[in-house]
Amino acid sequence: MAHKKGSGSTKNGRDSNSNRLGIKVCGYHFVKSGTIIVRQRGLSVRPGYDVGVGKDYTLFALQSGYVIFEDDKNLKYVSIWPDWWFWTRAKRQQPYKVKRKKDTLRKILHILEEKANTKLEKEFKTMC
Repeated sequence: MAHKKGSGSTKNGRDSNSNRLGIKVCGYHFVKSGTIIVRQRGLSVRPGYDVGVGKDYTLFALQSGYVIFEDDKNLKYVSIWPDWWFWTRAKRQQPYKVKRKKDTLRKILHILEEKANTKLEKEFKTMC
């Protein structure tokens, strides 16, 4: 008989490294182009305006601007709003929440048209 207890092998003792998934930039923060916004498995958060998707479904900024998280029914979107667009919305007291991605693009085009019209009016007044 053995006088010492034999050292048996354990079935524990291993663990994998964490993947560090999740949201890397909060909403209404300014980011530079190329900044990673969300790391995820699958498209639980979908790309919106000026956001690209990597091969591992990482969402990153295609241009500099402010990060805006939007929701449309059951889907979540993240978009990048340019600096001038964000500050036109920041005049309101509550954060501006968009229901659909299409509405965001429509409103951006509407503001661009308004700015173009005001420039044309100023030029016309200076000519007259």
